[in-house]
Amino acid sequence: IGNQSIEIEKCTDENLARNPTGLQQKSNFDIDNEIIDTVSPSIPILSIDDQMAQIRSTHNDMTQRLEREHEQLVGSLAAEWEKIAKKRIRLQRLTLDFKQESERLEVEKRKWQKLYSESLKEKPIIKTQGETKLSDAYQKYIQINECHNICQHKL
Repeated sequence: IGNQSIEIEKCTDENLARNPTGLQQKSNFDIDNEIIDTVSPSIPILSIDDQMAQIRSTHNDMTQRLEREHEQLVGSLAAEWEKIAKKRIRLQRLTLDFKQESERLEVEKRKWQKLYSESLKEKPIIKTQGETKLSDAYQKYIQINECHNICQHKL
């Protein structure tokens, strides 16, 4: 019809099909009466202004509660961040101390390795010097012993 599209549906209810809107509309009076009937008599019915005031009050209370919770959470997070920052600084100091001590020990290790290496090089020299001195001492001993034996034979 005109520019409007038309949908054709198969209808099983003849009365529903004959009614142009498909449903009987209720008057505002009927709807208001249904609402009043469903509301408990102990709950007073509020005007729109009272309902808005009540909603605003509830909204303000919820907003204030959420703001307090938010402030508490922010404070809690700030405290946690401060703890984490202090721990991080402490760990950085410990890491620096560890690196310095590690470097110091590495230098000391190299020093001892050098001394050990030098001692291994000197060992044959010292051994040779010791053998030479021992041999010299033994030769002197033999000479003295021979002199002593000669002197004793003369006596």
